Amino acid sequence: MNFSNLKEKIVSIEQIKIGDLILVKPGEKIPVDGVIIDGETSIDESTITGESVYADKKKGDFVIGGTINKQGKIIIKAKKIGKETVLSQIIELVKKAQMSKPPIQKLVDLIASYFVPIVIFLSILTFVFWSLKVGINVGLLNSISVLIIACPCALGLATPIVLTLSLGKGANNGILIKDGSIFEIISKAKIIVFDKTGTITKGQIKVEKIIVNSNLKIKNDFEKYILNLAGSLEKFSEHPIGKAIYQYAKIKKFNVFNVDNFKAKTGFGVEGIINNKNIYVGKLIKEKDDFIEAVNFKNQGKTVVYVYEEKNLLGAIVIADEIKNEAKTVIDKLKKLDYDIYLISGDNKKTVLSVGEKIGIKKENIFYEILPQEKGKIIEKLKKESKKIIFVGDGTNDALALTKSDVGISLSSGTDIAIDSSQIILINNNLETIIKTINLSKKSLLIIKQNFFWAFFYNLILIPLAMIGKINPMLASLAMALSSLSVVFNSLRLKILKI
Repeated sequence: MNFSNLKEKIVSIEQIKIGDLILVKPGEKIPVDGVIIDGETSIDESTITGESVYADKKKGDFVIGGTINKQGKIIIKAKKIGKETVLSQIIELVKKAQMSKPPIQKLVDLIASYFVPIVIFLSILTFVFWSLKVGINVGLLNSISVLIIACPCALGLATPIVLTLSLGKGANNGILIKDGSIFEIISKAKIIVFDKTGTITKGQIKVEKIIVNSNLKIKNDFEKYILNLAGSLEKFSEHPIGKAIYQYAKIKKFNVFNVDNFKAKTGFGVEGIINNKNIYVGKLIKEKDDFIEAVNFKNQGKTVVYVYEEKNLLGAIVIADEIKNEAKTVIDKLKKLDYDIYLISGDNKKTVLSVGEKIGIKKENIFYEILPQEKGKIIEKLKKESKKIIFVGDGTNDALALTKSDVGISLSSGTDIAIDSSQIILINNNLETIIKTINLSKKSLLIIKQNFFWAFFYNLILIPLAMIGKINPMLASLAMALSSLSVVFNSLRLKILKI
């Protein structure tokens, strides 16, 4: 079909109908779900899959609304619009999950609902007893003493003051807590689920190694020669892998060759003429050309880019998304704290399994090639096996899982929808902060329990004494003030406790 005769018309996204043909230029956002009917390109689908490497697309491939066209000009045929698109469905699922989340019971309100009527009843009982036995004046003084003693100041301070101090301490340690009521949930959690790309890994691909084809006679500085060829070609590339190779070449101060007839072959690589020779950088041209060193790196889940001179395979460049420096340490610490660790990702099997193995996650706890909707289902399944679950993620594709989990933790570098769907944001993006969050939660909850114990112990001892006339209103006021101060000073220990 000849598309050159078609007329272009700018319309709002609300006017698009199923079956409409839509022109999407490089750098533009794909407006609706559809199928490519003309052109080839690379698309940034990280908002949906979490994958940092762009997806190569050609005629007949499905594209998702909300993703970004990075390279070629394409024409797509609209297949899903409005609420039917993948992105809209994810957003709708997040909304439903947020609405279905049960409110957390407030222990203080529950206790107060019983405590206050009981105290009033005891005060009246005291008044009646002493009024009949001695007189109204004594009855009145003793009943007032009971009310003053039982004035639930300590009980009322037990939780709010701890939460206020905890939120402040959390902020000072790079932890933004949206709701202090999650402390108890964190303390009870037994499973922590991590997203991979951008959470466990840095989400930034870079060159890890240059390898020479072992089947060739190796020349001096052959690795440098391969880098010179690849860097010179990738200088003109817009693909993330190409940019990573070019940036690495610049750091290594490579020799720039003149390139003629540069071409980017979507889904394959780039090619051009250097020193009158055809140079190609990208996927294997022939499977039989592959060599053992490259195969070893591919088996580790890393991306391997091959470099050809004419039809001769010179070597390859290994590309990897680096694992965060602290990831392995954090996983080890969480294991010592008796947490069961899971890894979920939309990335391919080899990559996810490789990352999981390196940071010490059991193979049976690793999920790969998982769509956003499926992440939510996995969380729901795990919740049936465990009381509480913590999920750590950073992308739009993690939003449903963040909402479905009991506690969602997002990185501040994450997408807006991920941040909105989480209860905790790690401001410094450091995974070590998760350990601090858990420690802060446990210590805060412990202090709250100590405050409650003291408030109840105080009332349990002094209310009977007030009822039998051993404490007058003056002493009752002093005792009430001291009980409140004890709760305040106990709570202030949070400021000096290390997390």
